[in-house]
Amino acid sequence: MTITVNKQEFQERIDELLLLAEGGTEVYLHDPGRLHLRISHAPQPQSKRILGLHEGQGWMSEDFDAPLPAEYLPSEE
Repeated sequence: MTITVNKQEFQERIDELLLLAEGGTEVYLHDPGRLHLRISHAPQPQSKRILGLHEGQGWMSEDFDAPLPAEYLPSEE
């Protein structure tokens, strides 16, 4: 569901509109001719991150920051 309100209505109903957004309703603050903002629910992460969980599984080449060979650079025409 979507609700569009103007500035005055937004200011008067901000608490109600925030509760609606938490429930999944998108709330648009709109003035004639332009959209100001959209409020929607941002879900919480499903689980906490674990530091070091994938340690040692990635790698970086020794020459990752070396200059690129000429064939990868744009030609100077």
